Amino acid sequence: MSSFWLVWHAYIVPDLRSLRKNELTFVFLPLVVYTGCAMRVIVKKEHEYLLRFDREENALDKLIEFCSSENITAAWFTGIGAADQVILSYYNLPTKSYQDKEFSQEVEVLGITGNIATLDGKTVYHCHGSIGDENYQVFGGHFKKLVVSATLEIHLSVFPEEIKRGFDEPTGLNLLQ
Repeated sequence: MSSFWLVWHAYIVPDLRSLRKNELTFVFLPLVVYTGCAMRVIVKKEHEYLLRFDREENALDKLIEFCSSENITAAWFTGIGAADQVILSYYNLPTKSYQDKEFSQEVEVLGITGNIATLDGKTVYHCHGSIGDENYQVFGGHFKKLVVSATLEIHLSVFPEEIKRGFDEPTGLNLLQ
């Protein structure tokens, strides 16, 4: 969930009330800090992380932001949780195009599995998984969007070397190289 903090920050500035040189004064000014959503690192051990994503977070976008900020260019991840906005895709190989299905309802994220790599120098994810609805129907495919409704927990295992993706003409996909 998004939140704001009001922080009082101290600045040392020249005392403008006096013409004497070298006089300084403290000025306290309020600073509003937008904390955004609250993805958290629950555990960090060597090359592994346990991450928790909270309500309203687009988990896959936040995962990419986290990996970019930590200079993670190669990893494998799995996860479970709940979402209320999901886009799953099916790749049609003959037409080399994705067919999207959007879900705008509460669903359980039964499992996601994916990897982190780079494509043209940019950090990207490739993720598949399944979701289940209140009627116990299950849908699966390639995740394009995953907005958390309650929580999402991801185990991220980092590889020591960069993994790259590149375009493959026969499939029309950006495959691992």
